[in-house]
Amino acid sequence: MTAPAWGGIRCDPAAFNQKGKTMQPAYNEEAVEAVKEQTTGNRLKFKLEFMMMMLHCDRIEEAGKMYDQLIEEFDKLA
Repeated sequence: MTAPAWGGIRCDPAAFNQKGKTMQPAYNEEAVEAVKEQTTGNRLKFKLEFMMMMLHCDRIEEAGKMYDQLIEEFDKLA
């Protein structure tokens, strides 16, 4: 982080990135397994919230994958 001339703090995302590693997706295998043990309503709610969070983070691919999973869930209910 560096301080600009006007005295505020400028956040440099690269400064927070450790040793050039890229940020990992917000989900992992354990979270997906935990969703499988939930009720249908909780599972749908989790997937919808996760999809929206990914959209807000500009992680379009992850949001798209979750959207496809939501469609599959709704098809099972129909």
